[in-house]
Amino acid sequence: MSELGKIGICASEQFDMLEEIVTKARQPEFPEIDVLFSSAIEKMRAGCVRLSVVGQVKAGKSSLINALTGMRDFLPTEVNPWTAVITNLNFGYPGKPTSGGAFLLFSDGEWERMLEGDAETRKLAEELLPGFSSGLLREQVEEMRETAKKRLGGLYHHLLGKTHSFNTITPELLERYVSAGYADGENADSSAGKFSGITKFAEVFFPMEPFAIPATVSDTPGINDPFLVRDEITTRSFQHADIFVVALSVHQALNTADIALLKMLSVHKGKKTLIFVNRIDQLDDPVQTVPEVLQALDERLQEELDDGDYTLIAGSAVWGGLASSGSDDDLEAAARSDAFRSYREHLEMDDSSSLREKFYAISGFRDLALAIDGLITNGPAKSILQEAVSEVSSSIMLLRNMLEERLSREASSLVDTDDIPAVIAQEKKRISQRVGNLSDLQVSLKKAADAGHNQLLGNGDVVFKSVMKAIDAAVTAYVEAQSRNLREAFSQDGTKSRWTLETGDIRSRVEQQVTESYRNGRTELDGLLQKHADSINEIIRPLAGDIQIDRILDSLPHDDIFPGFKPASTLVEVELVNERGWKFWKRSEMSADEAVNRVKSVIRAELYSSIEALRKVARQSIAERTGAALERLNGLIDASRQMVASEIESLENDAAALAEGDAGETLQRIKADREERAAQRRKSIEALKEAELALHENFGTLAKAHSANQSRMAEPPALARVAER
Repeated sequence: MSELGKIGICASEQFDMLEEIVTKARQPEFPEIDVLFSSAIEKMRAGCVRLSVVGQVKAGKSSLINALTGMRDFLPTEVNPWTAVITNLNFGYPGKPTSGGAFLLFSDGEWERMLEGDAETRKLAEELLPGFSSGLLREQVEEMRETAKKRLGGLYHHLLGKTHSFNTITPELLERYVSAGYADGENADSSAGKFSGITKFAEVFFPMEPFAIPATVSDTPGINDPFLVRDEITTRSFQHADIFVVALSVHQALNTADIALLKMLSVHKGKKTLIFVNRIDQLDDPVQTVPEVLQALDERLQEELDDGDYTLIAGSAVWGGLASSGSDDDLEAAARSDAFRSYREHLEMDDSSSLREKFYAISGFRDLALAIDGLITNGPAKSILQEAVSEVSSSIMLLRNMLEERLSREASSLVDTDDIPAVIAQEKKRISQRVGNLSDLQVSLKKAADAGHNQLLGNGDVVFKSVMKAIDAAVTAYVEAQSRNLREAFSQDGTKSRWTLETGDIRSRVEQQVTESYRNGRTELDGLLQKHADSINEIIRPLAGDIQIDRILDSLPHDDIFPGFKPASTLVEVELVNERGWKFWKRSEMSADEAVNRVKSVIRAELYSSIEALRKVARQSIAERTGAALERLNGLIDASRQMVASEIESLENDAAALAEGDAGETLQRIKADREERAAQRRKSIEALKEAELALHENFGTLAKAHSANQSRMAEPPALARVAER
């Protein structure tokens, strides 16, 4: 991948720069502060970028990943089979292997939950006569299970719940677990898709290349997969991604399914979307056609999307794969195509460039790699760096303040040896008072830590409950409105034979309510965090002076949550029959109120799994935000307590020395030791000031650098360009 260079190199260079600053700021005399520095750097280095490659079935997602990562033919790319299981390709994770992988298989309980759905839904469905239809997902799960049983035979029950781990992953092995496989009677000798019916997801590990920081690239099933369960798993995975790479085919770009996908992705406001229009190698004259296609797509996207924050690139995964790992013969054959000749006829191409370099230039993958690099640098890597800079800045400030406070105090208490008895008495008294004050400070810090921890956890529960109330209110209002519609349908004396409920209508209502409720609750929680931080600052002021405590709380995770609320069934249907009123009752004496209440329960049951998924997202986000804040504040408290303990030990050693030996010599030694420490602290303070200056010069505006979201069109490779908006 030398032609493309490492993806994320800009972010990696910034990480290196911060680590260099920390190296200069480290002070061996204060290992307790060094722990804070180490923690910040370790978390930064462990931070990862998650790219999710999404699109319709057979849009070329797997080919795109193969070309981008330089692993031609690693992921299954045949027209059939297609990807049926989310496959996470993990590059360069600290502490993780650099080869091999694992395939996690569904347990029997997970199969049953998918098959049966929510227990309440199944119970109600059993009480209804035909006319109520919400079982398509369940039917498809059953079909998948039967197909899996047929493929696996007696192994089926033995394999459920297992994890299959391998030291080496080959394309053939991968194909068994993640591809959809062939239809019955087709390619009978192939083992493709043998385990895919029971595979939950795949994890494969690689060295860092072609990335410069840890990254995961996820290959996903198509969003128009014939099986809804795969579509459901794919859309639920969106919440874990940082950047979406949407693969479109140049021949059918932006049909209804594509627009629906892009609208779904636009809900995730803090995440970046890159749209790659694939297969320009199949055009007769891409030089003329591609700019027209991109312009039309851009205009359509502006009309369809409320938030036009996307990057649009055209290219060819086939050409990209040839350029990265194709043979010379493959390149020569591809160069004879009409599409490639179109470039030779219309564009000035340097004859000194190799054929491989030319394919890189026209494939779009250099532009794609650069665009992803920019999105990483200004997106997830920026967030990772912001957190690390905040923690490093507060640690440097704490250490410098403590050193300056000690320097000032010890400089004012350098001993005068003229009146030795008086000096000894004065020193003993001063040391005793200081030790007592520091011991009280230790106690106060522990009390503050315990009280703040309990209060914050309690209020985290309050925020969570507020979010759940918002969900319940939105669902209740929706259910009541649908119940009124149902009563109206029933009252129309047979003019309607069917009442339908589009559960998709509830999505935007719930998402808006949850987003607003979380933001309000998070603001209140941040206020409590600030009060807790201020109380800690008040306690350690005698030790370290004023700390800019707001820096410690900069760049916490989950300022907002972006709920992806997707009911399992998009349609609930009830047939009406005039002579009995409702076709689905078994008891003719059932009242209309009872019938409506029954339908209310059905609707709530249909929404149950989506509400539970959203509940998990909200609780996890609150817990992670609160946990990150407490970790920083507790780190500050622990460092302060350890420095207090260190100073107490030093003072007690001075007190012990004053009680023995020649008093004059002891005082002289204490004075010399303090002067030496003062000189060392002046040197350390200067080093910390230099580190603070470097931090400000290189990262001073980082926390404030929130560029406005705007749509950006990348110029197509070596083509008549579409102007950047």
